[in-house]
Amino acid sequence: GQAGNVFACRTERDSIVRAGFFTNRLVLLGIAVELGILLSLVYLPSIRRFFGFAALGAKDWALLASFPVILLLAAEAGKYVLRLRA
Repeated sequence: GQAGNVFACRTERDSIVRAGFFTNRLVLLGIAVELGILLSLVYLPSIRRFFGFAALGAKDWALLASFPVILLLAAEAGKYVLRLRA
């Protein structure tokens, strides 16, 4: 969800399409680091055992990947309504 949220919060009214997904390299670096930490927690055996985590399957990842998209689409819809009212 945080990846969708960071893109949604980049502008108050403008669409992320207009602002650009790839214009802020630090945001992209932050998302890459976040995913790297997540993958380490889930797939490195020693870390996984320490925290008591289990490896995720494809269905789990598909469900998790949908949340940033849903959050971003909801934020974009809200911004669209704001632009219509202006």
